Amino acid sequence: MDQDDPDEVKRAQLALAGKVKALVKLADDDPSAAYRWLLVASDAGFERADDCLSDLDEHVDLFHHDDGVARGLIKLEVAYIYFRGTLVPLDIERGRKYLHEYLAVAIGGILDWSPAMLDWLVEGVPDASRQAIAATIEALPFVKVSISVERLKQLWEIKQVPAKLLKHGLDGLQASVDELRAFLKLEK
Repeated sequence: MDQDDPDEVKRAQLALAGKVKALVKLADDDPSAAYRWLLVASDAGFERADDCLSDLDEHVDLFHHDDGVARGLIKLEVAYIYFRGTLVPLDIERGRKYLHEYLAVAIGGILDWSPAMLDWLVEGVPDASRQAIAATIEALPFVKVSISVERLKQLWEIKQVPAKLLKHGLDGLQASVDELRAFLKLEK
């Protein structure tokens, strides 16, 4: 996504003005763009955008069968949009929210993921955004523990989940705790 692209500028304007129907029409040719800008419209307070996002989740194969990976990547783009503050007003807290949502998917869903994959995120952003991104990345060991606990809890709530899956979730939590322990320089 090129933030200097006139089409992206127009889409941002549509999202901020609540022109949800025009954004939904994008889904025929570019469902990712439709999803991205409907997220922004939802953030701007246009509730109809929430319904349209749910419809995209249900009816677009890209989103329906991807375990959240495509949506996670789109949320990373939205984080960048908010961190940069050129297409929409600068909003560091919203940028962090979307970055965290991306990380929840990336850490558990993208093979061989590493923080270096986010190096581009600080390009062209103001210093305050750069600091917020750096703080989020620095806190990744804590985030990984939190995500592992949440996943284990979700597994537990499925009453008849195989013990093997619970053990795998517990092993993932232990690995995250070990990483956090090393980050904090604590001994076992």
